[in-house]
Amino acid sequence: MSRADYKKVIITMPARMIEFLDSIGQKSRRTHGYKVANTEIVRALITASKKLKINFEGLKSEEELVARILEAAKAFK
Repeated sequence: MSRADYKKVIITMPARMIEFLDSIGQKSRRTHGYKVANTEIVRALITASKKLKINFEGLKSEEELVARILEAAKAFK
């Protein structure tokens, strides 16, 4: 996919989540990889989640979604 196909999306999250994303990028660089950008991490997580069979019906909270994602990840083959 070319950069021209990308759309800019603004997401909000707590500082601790941003720190977590930053730590992933830094760890990659420290271990002789490259610093993975936060946007790359989020895109990769979305791509991976598309392969899971997550039940999105009737969701009532973010916590419930997290539980369903973890459930789908356990069942992933």
